[in-house]
Amino acid sequence: GNAGFQDVMSNYMFYFAVENGGACPAYATEKVFLALTRGSVPIYFGDEKTLSIMPSSDAFIDLATFDTPEKLAARLHAIATDQEAYDEVHAWRYRH
Repeated sequence: GNAGFQDVMSNYMFYFAVENGGACPAYATEKVFLALTRGSVPIYFGDEKTLSIMPSSDAFIDLATFDTPEKLAARLHAIATDQEAYDEVHAWRYRH
């Protein structure tokens, strides 16, 4: 079930959450939100309206903002290896 999937996926720092309804305005599936609930950082590509309901603009990686794969890789590497960068993407979890 979904709980088993979440348990397995919680071992991963990042989750590639790409929506498959690109031509459908406001289309969003559970992908990005499941990643957030289990502690993963979603690498998101989808409808811009979904971005407005994210808990923080730092809580996810917006794939559309990276000009090259190298820039994306550098950001992911920073989150994975730099405690300050890691804390930045998870800070929303601790705000009251």
